[in-house]
Amino acid sequence: MRSLGNGRELDKNETEKYIRERILEGLQETEAWNIDYTKYKNYDDMKLTDEQGMALEYICKHNLFILNGFGGSGKSATTNSIIKLLKDSNKTFRLFSPTGRAARVLQGYTNCSASTIHRGL
Repeated sequence: MRSLGNGRELDKNETEKYIRERILEGLQETEAWNIDYTKYKNYDDMKLTDEQGMALEYICKHNLFILNGFGGSGKSATTNSIIKLLKDSNKTFRLFSPTGRAARVLQGYTNCSASTIHRGL
C-alpha cells in the first residue's frame, strides 16, 4: 500500500496507475537539453553500442528515461554514462528500481543513491 500523505492508501492497481500518471506528466513537461551527448558514448574504457548511445540522446530530448533489460545487456554501463552526462550538466536525477534488491545492486554499480519505484514516487 502507498500512502498519499492525506491518510488515504493506494492498493497495487492504484499504485501502478499513480506511477503511470507521474511518468506521463513527466513526459509532457520536458524541454530538450542542448548537451553534446555523443562524448559520453565512451566512458571508463567502455564503448557504448549504438542502442545504448540512443539512451543518451533520448534522455537529452525527453528528460525521462526508463532502462530495462536482461542481465549482461549493458544496463550498468549505460546508466553510468547517463549519470556522468547528468552530473557534468548539473542536472538532478533519481535512480529507481522495481525491488529493494535491484536498488541496492544499482546503488553498488553507480555509487549513487537508488530506491524502489514505489518508495521514490
